[in-house]
Amino acid sequence: LDKSSFVRQDPEKAKAMFAGLWRSLLRRKLSGSGDRANVLSLCFGAPRALEARMFEGAIRWSENDPQDLTYSIDPFRTYVCRGGRWTEYYLFINNGNQNFVMLMHEADRVFRDVFGSPHKMKPNDFNDELVGLIEEFANEAKQAEIEAARPKIEIDASHLEKIRVDAAGTRDSLLVEPEEEESVPAPPEPAQPEEAAPPPDEGPEENVYMTILRLLLEGRPVDGIISEKRLMPSVVADAINEMMFDEIGDCVVECDGSAITLAEEYRDDLAEVIGIE
Repeated sequence: LDKSSFVRQDPEKAKAMFAGLWRSLLRRKLSGSGDRANVLSLCFGAPRALEARMFEGAIRWSENDPQDLTYSIDPFRTYVCRGGRWTEYYLFINNGNQNFVMLMHEADRVFRDVFGSPHKMKPNDFNDELVGLIEEFANEAKQAEIEAARPKIEIDASHLEKIRVDAAGTRDSLLVEPEEEESVPAPPEPAQPEEAAPPPDEGPEENVYMTILRLLLEGRPVDGIISEKRLMPSVVADAINEMMFDEIGDCVVECDGSAITLAEEYRDDLAEVIGIE
């Protein structure tokens, strides 16, 4: 997400949007069951169970049998006591989980569309219900932003009487006989400075990294241009991947240290992005 155009445009706003979306989704119950009943189980699976030895070194005594208890620390961790035995249920949080990655991708895509960020993203084949909830949250946030930007006009009713009195005094003062005034010619308008002509358009040179990417798509060698421009293959690969990340969302070229190769699964997408038929 650090490379997202929506995040780079306003990091604090993006942080609040992603955090607010996550809190909103946690409160929603999904239409599925089991590991698809809520966003936590969908993204991170069912809770894991682990025997918990509570106060193992403490000396305690009770005349009554132990009570069955359930104590939730947060949505990720719960302790359950049954028959005197404690079990800890917890979610294994892994940011590399595929569903979580796809959820963040769809949130980034929807936020860019709703808030008009550059570099639109292609939708993934993801949970339609969650995508609908993301769009609902984003549209509500956009509407709230519009409402907050509107100027607020407040009228103090206690001042209306004073306004009426002042208006009446002004009206009475204007009803006196006007005195003849000496005509004073209006000063001439200052000459307007001529606008400078805009500089002629200058056509930018094609980015050398884009040239190398075009050569790779056309199946032509790139060693010559890399040597000619005195570039390092690994640096070229990193630059191309960063340049295409907003459009493709993944690395599109690979480098083994000396040679650069194209990720074939993105060939068609890249050709469409840079306009190669």
